[in-house]
Amino acid sequence: MLLLVRTLSEGDTLVVWKLDRLGHSMRHLVVLVEELRERGVNFHSLTDSSIDTSTPMGRFFFHVMGTLDEMGRELIVERTRAGLEATRERGCNGGRRPKLTLEQ
Repeated sequence: MLLLVRTLSEGDTLVVWKLDRLGHSMRHLVVLVEELRERGVNFHSLTDSSIDTSTPMGRFFFHVMGTLDEMGRELIVERTRAGLEATRERGCNGGRRPKLTLEQ
């Protein structure tokens, strides 16, 4: 991805399938898209149809969608941790059941 970004020049548009394919955190996305904008490169997401950084409204939607995506990832992590903790409290430690007992 970095090689692709480096080869883009003024007037180009980077098109991705979905916003989360470009970066893993909102901070990374903002820095990358700002770097592209400074070089005159636009950004467009195909599935997030309002995200086209060549317009002010598109830049606004980029920030909103990026923040929502990041929140979604954080909620998944939070629910996963809560589920694992609840499982441990019930006495399960994860993994498959042992084939042998301690006596065997």
